[in-house]
Amino acid sequence: MAPEVLRALNITHFERLLMSEREPDQRRVIEQLLAEERLKPLSAYPCENSERPGAHDAKGVA
Repeated sequence: MAPEVLRALNITHFERLLMSEREPDQRRVIEQLLAEERLKPLSAYPCENSERPGAHDAKGVA
């Protein structure tokens, strides 16, 4: 998934959580996560061509 798409999905997710959350402490946490997501550089997201952490190519395994 492209970093731009992943960022947009994460932001939408946090915005939806804020719409339904009424607990002030939880709202503050979600607001902080949303702010961080908006400021996060695209380089912080995995590239769609990069290998997932922990994934290994079985060809070289004995």
